[in-house]
Amino acid sequence: MILSGGFSGTVLPYFLFGMFVYKAGWLQWAIRHYKIMAVPALLLLALGLYAKDQYKTNIHMLFPYGYPVFCFLVSLGMALLVISAGSSKSFSFLTRPFAAVGRMAFSNYLIQSLVFVSLFAKSGETFFKHLGWFGELSFGSLFVVGIGFFALQMLLSTLWLRHFQYGPFEYLWRWGTNWQRPAWRKSK
Repeated sequence: MILSGGFSGTVLPYFLFGMFVYKAGWLQWAIRHYKIMAVPALLLLALGLYAKDQYKTNIHMLFPYGYPVFCFLVSLGMALLVISAGSSKSFSFLTRPFAAVGRMAFSNYLIQSLVFVSLFAKSGETFFKHLGWFGELSFGSLFVVGIGFFALQMLLSTLWLRHFQYGPFEYLWRWGTNWQRPAWRKSK
């Protein structure tokens, strides 16, 4: 079943829907009509968050397989909110810091994976024992570490792209894909 879990249950439907939205031209339409996108974005976000909150107690009996649908509503609301804010001249400063991270998504993903697997897998236990932490970290601690690391990646990505056209792994990917060495440094 496609909504049951795992890669096919959590990521694949979003991936396919995103491809459909792009191919159908809905993304470009939403960008052109960004002023009216904020209202449905906030409604979808509020409905999805409320339904997710109520799911365990009330809605579950009425809509037993609804949780993935509610998660989708939250994701869609957030996407429309980002489109609305990013397309608006008044609020584009909110989305600007994410542009560098997006241009270096492959490099940032690989670095994040390497760092967090090293820290939080069994091999990372010795790191935390030296800091005096034993056992598992709380969700709050992990959240702060994750957000802090992402903020560091935003800063470093911005600084990197001032001097280079691509992230290090994006550069290698282009080189390997096109069989030609692309220009790496930005021309002054």
